[in-house]
Amino acid sequence: MEVLKYNIRGYGKQPFVGILLCKGSKWIVFADNTVDYVIDGISLVNAHYYKESSSVESESTLFKVLSYKYSINKYGKDVLFGIDNYDDNAFFHYLCLQKELLEISLERSDYIIIGIIDRVNSKSIVVKTFDTDGKKSDVLRIKTSSIRMLKIRTDYLESLSYIIGTELL
Repeated sequence: MEVLKYNIRGYGKQPFVGILLCKGSKWIVFADNTVDYVIDGISLVNAHYYKESSSVESESTLFKVLSYKYSINKYGKDVLFGIDNYDDNAFFHYLCLQKELLEISLERSDYIIIGIIDRVNSKSIVVKTFDTDGKKSDVLRIKTSSIRMLKIRTDYLESLSYIIGTELL
């Protein structure tokens, strides 16, 4: 198991921290350490925008706590079963079939899109979006190359899924 501090181009100097789950040529997948010892969801980082900073020392308290939490929960292993992080089309088709509620980050770190992938085109995805109250918002076409990071299964997304219910899923 490897715990990394990493940056995303264009998202400032503050590094992200996560347990590396898998690394492909297109996508790098982390169990996301949002703050202190909290693991909240899975981050899927576009390899084009990824900048590795450093490994977290195995003797550090952070590494030990995250290792323990990972050993009892195996964050993301079920999700990784179907993800092809070497092929964008297969990757997005998988997320579309799973009807996962996603947090999509584009060029700015202060703006996110929440939605479910409705269709996958050769160079874009069509996303049904939701507002913060769980109400349907817009349908957006997003170029896959512009996506810097996706998040799934965060506490926020699971809470919003509860509000939305199963009407669209």
